[in-house]
Amino acid sequence: MNKDRLYATILLSVAIVGIILSFFSIGKNKSDSSSGAGGAMVKSLSTTGDKILSLELSGVLMDGQMQSILGEETSQSIKVRDQLVKAEKDNTIKGVIIRINSPGGAVGISQEIYEAVKKVREKKPVVASM
Repeated sequence: MNKDRLYATILLSVAIVGIILSFFSIGKNKSDSSSGAGGAMVKSLSTTGDKILSLELSGVLMDGQMQSILGEETSQSIKVRDQLVKAEKDNTIKGVIIRINSPGGAVGISQEIYEAVKKVREKKPVVASM
């Protein structure tokens, strides 16, 4: 009986430690993008400072703040829209690549992303991969 209780305590302890560690790894993965905005990465083309912006948009498109276990954070869709607005104004960015893996989502943010892409496309090339 005493051994059974010891094994149960060890198993429960391992499970609790595993759950706690999984929360830390979730937080780490969310902040791994190079510019902190929805999988955005700016790559330099040459020594002149010209760049290409690479964006990744995945999952359901949502606007506003998202509530998670780790707290409140801005949705990836809004971060991508903001990056597109900045790319339009940044003369060192010569083009934009957008990788989209999404089933769709909120109409409002979808329209805002579309309008931002149209504005960027007027000044520089935009390539989308779906």
